[in-house]
Amino acid sequence: MSTEEGMIVNMYKIYGIFRELENNLSDTCKFLTILKETVDNYGIKSATKALKTTGIGINQYGEKGRYTELFRKSIDLLKKYVEKDTENEKILNKYIEQVKCLNLLFSDFYSKEEFEILKDIPDEYKLFSFLLILEACIRTLNDIKINNSRNKDKYLLNIDMGRAFGDCNKNLKDLSIEEFTSMIEHIMRSSCKVLQALLFHKYLYKNRKFKHCIIDKEIQTEYIINSIKHIEVIDIREIVFNLFEQWKFDDYSIEIKSNNLFKILPVNKKEFLNKNIELQRFENERIVEGFKGLKKKIKIDENTKQLPPNVALHKAELADIHTCGTYFSSETLEEMCNGIPLSQWIRAYSIIKKKNEDFLNKKTFSEEMKPKEWFLILTIDEWVDEFMKYGIASDNARRMINDFIFTKDSIDLFDSPFIKFEDNKVLTMPSYACSIQASISLISLMSRKGYNIAFKGSNYEKELIKEFRESGIFASGIKKNDEQGNEYECDLAFVIGKDLFLCECKKNFQPLTPRKRFEFKNKKLEDIAQIKRISTFYDRNIHYVREALKLGHDWKPRRVYRFVIYSCKLGEVEKKDDVTLVDDSILMNCISKKLPSIVRGGETKKVIVLKSLSHVFEGKMTTHKLLTYIENSMQISYQKYRTDIVEKEIPVNYYNVCILSANTTIDNFYPTK
Repeated sequence: MSTEEGMIVNMYKIYGIFRELENNLSDTCKFLTILKETVDNYGIKSATKALKTTGIGINQYGEKGRYTELFRKSIDLLKKYVEKDTENEKILNKYIEQVKCLNLLFSDFYSKEEFEILKDIPDEYKLFSFLLILEACIRTLNDIKINNSRNKDKYLLNIDMGRAFGDCNKNLKDLSIEEFTSMIEHIMRSSCKVLQALLFHKYLYKNRKFKHCIIDKEIQTEYIINSIKHIEVIDIREIVFNLFEQWKFDDYSIEIKSNNLFKILPVNKKEFLNKNIELQRFENERIVEGFKGLKKKIKIDENTKQLPPNVALHKAELADIHTCGTYFSSETLEEMCNGIPLSQWIRAYSIIKKKNEDFLNKKTFSEEMKPKEWFLILTIDEWVDEFMKYGIASDNARRMINDFIFTKDSIDLFDSPFIKFEDNKVLTMPSYACSIQASISLISLMSRKGYNIAFKGSNYEKELIKEFRESGIFASGIKKNDEQGNEYECDLAFVIGKDLFLCECKKNFQPLTPRKRFEFKNKKLEDIAQIKRISTFYDRNIHYVREALKLGHDWKPRRVYRFVIYSCKLGEVEKKDDVTLVDDSILMNCISKKLPSIVRGGETKKVIVLKSLSHVFEGKMTTHKLLTYIENSMQISYQKYRTDIVEKEIPVNYYNVCILSANTTIDNFYPTK
């Protein structure tokens, strides 16, 4: 077995063990049995890596967590295996030390004086005080930037935006719309972690017992203003929690460089850069596709019962119709997601957005500090009626509402906008709900829930075949069985010159979190094995290829290339085990000879052509041109050019932490695809 093959087997093995351990966290006996079998079969290194991905042993809310005892028993078990084994003892001790360092970092974070102020807020006001200050803060920021402080006299607080939020450290009024939107989204997404801590981990509550006041209770301004401390530490919270998540699923080194400095860095800096390139390319596509959607000629009717794509409820739904059609490879939006048509999912998010916009227009800045004056609070039955009013079936409405309820596993309040705080009542935060983009929320929700949306795969393959043919290259899928009845389906096959390309096509969502990237990394291993199996079969049965691609009876390929084509954006074109992993945007830009261009405000401002690649777009396509382009993709090279990877030292409290950060040097322009 080659070194690369060994690494692939090891990665896949650890992923499987992690899933087993995670599924048995509540069964100590079973968990420890799996861990013991892992050590027996694969050794200490694999066992500690799999254990690390579960995250047990880290007190991420400042106190001993639910699985502290399970972690202690796991370490005791592993220690028995490293007695008189110096190398394995080093591996285990390194893991234990990293756990101690992260716990020290969390403990330091929760020792900040801001938390003493937050603890002093009476328990029954902790939840609504936080939600109120968060909603007021976002409304104020929007009013300052968009309305030029039109409602200044009604602000609950004055916001000094000279300080940094994320990587933004400009004055608020100097921010571009893109920078401002990014900053607001940063605050919103980070705040959702605080909400989960309050609702589900009883964070800061005495005796860990959750309680809240009634919705028409006037809350003292002092409690609301003091709750701003949650937002003041939000950047540090984001950094510490992100480090924890990244450490769980990637290789990180942790060093104590001095008495008060932790250096926590990824071992593989190239992967760190690639991750940021993937996210930036995805964000670029999201913005460009949104502008395209706004130009669609679809009737808008604010009272319609007709569903997308025939009629849009409001202008924002136009963008959602287009982007959902793109991400799910659907023209009709009739395909089922968990038994409910895509069109109804889009409409449901649109209704939530519309109802909250109406609420916000009536009550921009209330003078009363009552939850019901700042939030849209309805019963589940009232929401069912609203959904039915705009064309959604009753049964589907109830199922979707259940999925929209914010839980400890939710990504944010964009995919799960309903905060349930009583048996039949849900609260929505208007500023969040008005910012919902149905396409992104749906991707997040479907991915998290694990719903079967296999239809997007077959639609995607048809799209690619069509685009190849329109570009003058005949392409086709091939589906045959061997003598034993085993099926071999090649999603896409085509010939350039004398070379045969056999491709596996994967319509997958962009992995946006460390866990999703970890899962995607392991999914790639399955995809490589799949295309190798298919390629081997058609290498031996070339007559099937001749038949599908309408080639001569004696045609033979000079060489066979194996590709896995992804719909999500990649940070690099990879070659593993003689298989090329590439995303459709890079491949199809080359095949269809679409020059990458810089877009602003939905309009193309500049076409990019590198002299070294200009020959690719001239004359007939050849294998050499195709491989040269995808190995030197302009979409990726542009992102590398505009991204600086630097080390940053961040003060947490007593301790400082040195982390790796990706800074973009060029903003506001979006390379297409």
